[in-house]
Amino acid sequence: MMRNCWVTLAVLVCSLMLMSCDSTQSERSDLASAKKYFSEGDYASSTIELKGVLQSNPNNTEARLLLGTIYFAEEDMPSAEIEIEKYIELGGDVDVALPLLSKILVEQDKIRSLRDLEVKNLSDDAKALVFASQTLGLVSGREPVFAEEKLRQAEDLNSADAYVKFARAKFDLSQADVDIGEVHSFVASIVNESPTYAPAWKLLGDIEQMSGDLEAAESNYTRAIENSVRNLRAHYSRAVARFRMDEVDRAFEDVKVIEGYAPKSVMYHYLNGLYWFSKGDYKVAVESLSVANETGFFPITDYYLAMIHLAEGNDVLAESFAKNYFELATEDLRGRKLLATVYLKVGKPQDVLKLLSSIDEDPEVLSLMSRAHLQLNQVEESVALLTQVSELKPESPKVQMDLGNSYLMLGNKELGLQHLQAAIDLDNSLDEADVSMVVGLVKVGEHQKAIEAAQAYLAKNPDNYIAHNLMGLSRWKAGDTARARQSYQKSIALNPDDSAAHKALATMAMEADDVEQAKTHYQSMLDINDNDYLVMMKLAFIYGAQKNDPKMVEYLQMAIDAVPNEIQPRVVLARYYLSKGEPLKVDVVLSALPHEKKSDPSVLNVSARSHLATQNYQTAARKLEKLVRIQPDSYSSHFLLAKAYSGLGRKNDVEAELLQVIQLKPDHWTARVGLARLYFEAGQLERSAEQIQQVESFSPNNVDALKVKYAISKAKGSAEDSVKILKHIYSLEETEKNLIELALAEKMSGNRKEAESLLNAWIERHKNSVEARLELANLMLEDGKKQEAIGHYKSTLMIDDKNYQVLNNIAWNLLESNPSESLSYAKRAINTNPDSPVVLDTLALAYLENGQQDLAKSTVNKALLRSPNNPEIIYHSAKIDLVSGDVFSAKKTLVDLLDKYPSFSMRDEASALLNEVNSKIK
Repeated sequence: MMRNCWVTLAVLVCSLMLMSCDSTQSERSDLASAKKYFSEGDYASSTIELKGVLQSNPNNTEARLLLGTIYFAEEDMPSAEIEIEKYIELGGDVDVALPLLSKILVEQDKIRSLRDLEVKNLSDDAKALVFASQTLGLVSGREPVFAEEKLRQAEDLNSADAYVKFARAKFDLSQADVDIGEVHSFVASIVNESPTYAPAWKLLGDIEQMSGDLEAAESNYTRAIENSVRNLRAHYSRAVARFRMDEVDRAFEDVKVIEGYAPKSVMYHYLNGLYWFSKGDYKVAVESLSVANETGFFPITDYYLAMIHLAEGNDVLAESFAKNYFELATEDLRGRKLLATVYLKVGKPQDVLKLLSSIDEDPEVLSLMSRAHLQLNQVEESVALLTQVSELKPESPKVQMDLGNSYLMLGNKELGLQHLQAAIDLDNSLDEADVSMVVGLVKVGEHQKAIEAAQAYLAKNPDNYIAHNLMGLSRWKAGDTARARQSYQKSIALNPDDSAAHKALATMAMEADDVEQAKTHYQSMLDINDNDYLVMMKLAFIYGAQKNDPKMVEYLQMAIDAVPNEIQPRVVLARYYLSKGEPLKVDVVLSALPHEKKSDPSVLNVSARSHLATQNYQTAARKLEKLVRIQPDSYSSHFLLAKAYSGLGRKNDVEAELLQVIQLKPDHWTARVGLARLYFEAGQLERSAEQIQQVESFSPNNVDALKVKYAISKAKGSAEDSVKILKHIYSLEETEKNLIELALAEKMSGNRKEAESLLNAWIERHKNSVEARLELANLMLEDGKKQEAIGHYKSTLMIDDKNYQVLNNIAWNLLESNPSESLSYAKRAINTNPDSPVVLDTLALAYLENGQQDLAKSTVNKALLRSPNNPEIIYHSAKIDLVSGDVFSAKKTLVDLLDKYPSFSMRDEASALLNEVNSKIK
């Protein structure tokens, strides 16, 4: 609480006159000007002069004291504290300085510094002021016992001082058993004795505002403002009083004053947000209220932010802010009602009943509970509550209307119509009642009665476009679309801006597959309201269905431009980019959303999916963790989080999330297959099999599950089962990969003829198959049918003549039988892939078989450069050395090879070659 208790001009001037001064003539002149400006209330000019004095002489105590006093008057407390402390350090009069410093510390809530002020060298009057400040600080710090002790000390020394009396009033107000009336009288006596004492006027206004006398409060705040230099807190309190009196424009006068002096202050942002909220400019209101909300000083901002987000359809944020306010102010019935309203909006009727069940006899609460029962299809309970409301407010057409609608839902048409008619009778001019009558009848399928009700309303209001609109609705739902169109057209003729009629005609056109006519009506709606983003979305969806992506994007971008802070158009556009494989554009689209809207589930979902697509798993996981906190029962969110954890290698977390998915949706086969794979990789074959069995129970032909089942069977060594599973897979998904896997399984189980038959059959049906030909060639080689294998390799070259692996295989298998042809194929292979160590090795051996030892040696060395640790190539290099006559090099190579690679595949051949080398050396 601001307590603008100034050091009076007379006291200040006297103090300055008593000080010894060794200033120069220029300093004295500047100081005199500063005092003159100060006495005239021109603090800005005085400050300029004083800063000039201090620039030339930083130790000028008079300037320090006067500048600190000005800062205090202007509510710049940190600067005031610096100047007064410097004044004291320079030997200034503590009787003048310490009372002022104590008030500065009170304004900054520096209670510890207040406690530490040394008063023993002060006069009694000065001590009294310091003790009064300490009282105020301790009251603020909620230390009543110590506060009372300091107050008694102050009153013992100078009970007549206005500041000491002010401290007494503040202390009394802080007591639990306070008599507001007595305190009011006491503060009134202060202002009677000291009519220019601004803090007392401010406090008097606060007391009257607490008592509900807003006009008196406003008047006293005005007196406080008139008797002080700035007093922003008095402006703040007056603004609050004016807001409460619905005088928002006058309140804004105070808001502008505060903005002029403290544009970054929390009180300014709160009041500015409140003003724009009252004006319906939610965008500006949210900006200011959010700043104030972040500080925690104004819990009520949660209430207003919840109301704004509820009005704008941001249900998640509305619920969050409403919950925050309710938890901070559980006794405020407004907050409870607001949270209940949000719960109704988001479909949490049970929470509404739990929240409001302890409150009786409040019509609005009963109405909210009745709506909750309706959402739970507990119509009888809803009617019972509405009946109570009607007894409390028997003349309320709204209550009668709600009762009528509820009875219609119960199937009690007689009572339903009776109450709806009662609503109309209570307020014959209330269009909502007639609308409710027609709409209610339409909802329960009483189309003829709906037409009659619409006709009755039309008879009363023949030139009212709403009446024709209702007639259109009743005829449309009765199946008379031709006459319904006529009614809607009449409505538009009476009111060209009737968007509801255009919307109905557009919907009817879509139902009739007349897309072009629907476009025309939607475009008319945009002509009426060029910022109607929902219509832009409708047109975007139409163009999307027509595969006209550019126009779809155009309308989505129009929607974004119309409502930059709206979530839906940005999310739809982001999903489009994600579907087109452009995930990097997603965050660009979403980046302009306000910070609080980035926590919306739909935003978190599409953003996380874009990061999964770019393999930015850390960011994806962070967003999805937030999403599952908001939507703990969303199995799809848990599944996406499992994907993110998988990318991060967090297998335990993957398992936990997949189990959560299965708990929420037991038939989620993808999660079960993923969990089965996870268990399989961990060697937990039985747990893996359990998940696959679950999938087979509701999806017996699931290929992904069958592939895991095959992997389990293969790991267990069950060749027969493996073949059976692979046959099932192949019957469902005839791919070359599955065919080769089946052929290999048949081969491993001893059915080599069946494997050969499968491969031949595939090749017969797929003439350009490469992989099957290669597998068939390998099978022939294993069966010792080298020439047949070479034939299959050569037939593969007719499909892919650049396949270096095939060329190399032919060269390798012709080394002994046809060295010259082998060399030809090896050269073709090396031309295709000159850096392959395997091809270089084959070429070296081909050179050797053709008697070209030098080329063989240089080529094998190239192979070793590219693959120095390949034991087969090392062995071949030793063989080439031996044939070339370099037996010692061959021996060294073989000895090192056998020592370094004790178990490589050609060890026996290498040992035999070493024996041959040793025999030659002897």
